[in-house]
Amino acid sequence: MKYSRNMGADCFRVMMLMLVMVYHTWVINGSVPIDNRIISSIIILGGEVGVTGFFVLSGWSIYQSLKKQSENYWLFLKKRFIRIAPEYYLSIVIVLFFSSGAGWLSKEGIKSVIATMFFCQNILPGVSAVNGVLWTMSVTAMFYIVSPVLNKMLCKFNTIFVVFSVSITILMKYIFLHWGPIYGTYDSFYLSRQTIITDLDNFVLGMAVAHLMNKYGTCIIRKNFFSCIGIIASLCGVIGYGILGMQYGIHTDNVSGYGWHSVIAILLAINLFFWCILEVPEFFGSSRISQFIRLLAKHQYGIYVFHLLVIQNLVSNSELIVLITNKNYILAQAVIVILATAVGILMSWIIQLAINGIRNEMS
Repeated sequence: MKYSRNMGADCFRVMMLMLVMVYHTWVINGSVPIDNRIISSIIILGGEVGVTGFFVLSGWSIYQSLKKQSENYWLFLKKRFIRIAPEYYLSIVIVLFFSSGAGWLSKEGIKSVIATMFFCQNILPGVSAVNGVLWTMSVTAMFYIVSPVLNKMLCKFNTIFVVFSVSITILMKYIFLHWGPIYGTYDSFYLSRQTIITDLDNFVLGMAVAHLMNKYGTCIIRKNFFSCIGIIASLCGVIGYGILGMQYGIHTDNVSGYGWHSVIAILLAINLFFWCILEVPEFFGSSRISQFIRLLAKHQYGIYVFHLLVIQNLVSNSELIVLITNKNYILAQAVIVILATAVGILMSWIIQLAINGIRNEMS
C-alpha cells in the first residue's frame, strides 16, 4: 500500500519527539551532568528545540490540511478537536485518578483542571496544565483558531508576512519580558513561550515551508546529497546557536532572550524543508527502518501526550529503574525512553481501536 504521508516530515517529527523525551527523562531522572559539551547541550536544549520543532511542524501540517480541504471554518475546528481530544482528555483522567495528582482536585487545583479541559491554561492567570506537556496543546489550539486567517495572509503577502510574523514575535517578547514582570506575576517562561503571540513565527514559518513547496514544488531540485547537506548544516546551526543561548539567555530580558526561539524556528524550518525534499526510502535503503519511523510518526501524538506521565511514574515507583540508574545511568535513560515510547504507542492504538469500534456501532 502506498504511503501517503511525507516520510521526510515524519523523520523530522520523530527527531523532535526524541529530543523532548530524552530531555524530560534526563531532567526527571537526576539531571546527571554530561562531560561532552555538544551532547550535553543537545540534551539540555532538547525540550526547547523539540517543542519549537513541533510548533513549526504544526504550521506545516495545518497548511497542508487547509490546502486539501474546502470545508467551512467550524468543520475545520471540529476535525482538529476530534483529532487531539481523546489522548488529551485521557491523560487528564490518568493524572487525576490513577496517579499522585489528586491534589489537582483541591479547591485551588480544580481551577487548573477546568482551564486545562478547555485549553485555557495559558490564558487564565494563576492556573497551570494538569499534565506538564499539555501547555503546548493550549498554544496549538489557539493556533488552530487563527490558522485560516494566517493562511490567507501568507498566501497573499508571502515573504512579507513571514518577516512581519518574526518581527512581531520578537517585539512582543521584548514587551512581555521587559515590562511583563512589572505589571504581573507570570514567570519568564510563560511570558516568552506559552502564548500564541510569542510563538506566532514558529507556526507561520512551518506554513511558509509548506507554501513554498506547494508553489515551487516542481522547480525544487530533489537530490539526496543536496538535502543531506541542508539537513546537517541547519542542525549544526541549531546546536551552535543553542549553545549561544545557554551562554547569554533564552527566557531572559535581553537581545538573546527576545530572538532565540525565532532564530531556532528559522533553522528548524530550513531543516524541515530539506527533510521534506529528501527521498527517504531511497536514502535509508532498509524498509524496516522506514517502517519503524512510520510507526513512531503515526503514534507521535499519543507518545508525546503520555510520555511525561510514564517517565515520572517509572522514576518514582520502579525499583528496577532505580537499580539500573545506579548501575548505568545512560542505560537507564534508554530503557525509560523505550518504555515511554512503547506505552504511548499502546495507548494510541487502544484509543484508535475504541474510536473505530464506536464508529462501527453508530454506522
